[in-house]
Amino acid sequence: SGSSFHHLSQYGIAVSSQNGLVTGNTLSNLPSGIYFGSKGTVSGNTISDFTSNGIYSNGSATLYTGNTVTRGLNAGTTGIDIWSGGGSAIGNTVSQAGTGIRIYGGVVADNRIFGNSVAGISGLNAVVRNNVIYSNGTGIDLTTNGVDNLIINNLVYGNATGGIRTATNSGSAALHLIENNTVYQQGAAAITVSGSVQNTVLRNNIIWADGAAGTGISVAADSLRNYAGNYNDVYLTGGAKFGQWQGNS
Repeated sequence: SGSSFHHLSQYGIAVSSQNGLVTGNTLSNLPSGIYFGSKGTVSGNTISDFTSNGIYSNGSATLYTGNTVTRGLNAGTTGIDIWSGGGSAIGNTVSQAGTGIRIYGGVVADNRIFGNSVAGISGLNAVVRNNVIYSNGTGIDLTTNGVDNLIINNLVYGNATGGIRTATNSGSAALHLIENNTVYQQGAAAITVSGSVQNTVLRNNIIWADGAAGTGISVAADSLRNYAGNYNDVYLTGGAKFGQWQGNS
């Protein structure tokens, strides 16, 4: 804890022991900041100017909290990359990477994520809640291979290519719950359901679509099975469309 690492040829910090704690460090100008391969906590670190991952984990049940991760130096970088199931990214600030937070099973909550060129949050089989996500490529982009995706109570705005997107890569009937989010999107779809999703609940969202190419809700022809959209408030400006259904506006 409390150390500074910079201009290295590999990870600044690598931990593989159980119940590890990495806290209060500053890391910059290196391929990846922190590797964590076990259960534990990574908190209060500042990581910048990396060429691969700010924080990378393939351990389960690890908490990543209060970290500031910024300036990935190419579009292939990821701010916080949680590879194994069960990890939680809570209360971090992640900006200016390719992807802000990538999650493969786990929780992403209470983070501020902005200025990432590909996506703010991506991954699969995740709970994504109470985040502020803006000025990214796509805001939230989740798929599933059999475990529910829950996207709840996020503020998503000003992203370039879409607000929230869901898909499946296995044809599974896992639930995609998109609930109580506020989404502003200009020139693209605020919410997109595609990729053979079979079980979607879209409810109680506030959606603002703007511009002639803007769309409130887009549901692909392959994703109509068990789709339920209720109690959503959709506001349209600048010639935006309420929705696309099977490719038709």
